[in-house]
Amino acid sequence: MYTYLTDYRGTNYKLPVLLEWNFSYGRELPCDAFHVSFAFDKAMLPILSDAVRFKAVYGNETVFLGVIDDFEVSISDKGSIVDIYGRGLAALLLDNEAEAAQYFAASLDIVLEKYVYPYGITQIRKNVDPPSQPLEVESGASVWKVLEDFMWFGCRIKPRFSKDGVLILGKEPGRKFSINSSTAVYEQTLKRKRYGVFSEV
Repeated sequence: MYTYLTDYRGTNYKLPVLLEWNFSYGRELPCDAFHVSFAFDKAMLPILSDAVRFKAVYGNETVFLGVIDDFEVSISDKGSIVDIYGRGLAALLLDNEAEAAQYFAASLDIVLEKYVYPYGITQIRKNVDPPSQPLEVESGASVWKVLEDFMWFGCRIKPRFSKDGVLILGKEPGRKFSINSSTAVYEQTLKRKRYGVFSEV
């Protein structure tokens, strides 16, 4: 797997071999998240300070594209280690607040133009066409909430991001994975989620 950081100028930097990585994918809030760690070299400090995006590529497939939330350099008996934490591109919409507004007939194009494109989301795959509809944007709502409400009330679809950072509006067939007695499994975990947005718990 190859991993890269991108700074605010658009310059890409290839990371050294990772010591540890963890990618967490989901369809609801909180959004996708990642954590990677690798050996620290002092020449990397300016790069880490300017980095805003993270990308992981396995084979020819992008397996994570996201926003860097923070990084940490630790020096101990284990050596000098960098840990980078972040989230998927949905974070760009979750972290930005929309101004209060009222639309009598908002279309998908209006919603994308006002609440998606300005936040750096340009790769969008649409396979639904929700009708124009009244839309009320409450003060303090995230721009993600505006998009989510519009899609849900217009066509009962929840927006989501693919692993390679494409905003998907509509249903798409997924890949099927099966585990049987011939599959090499080294760990199995059952997880029940008991947290989330208060209004959805």
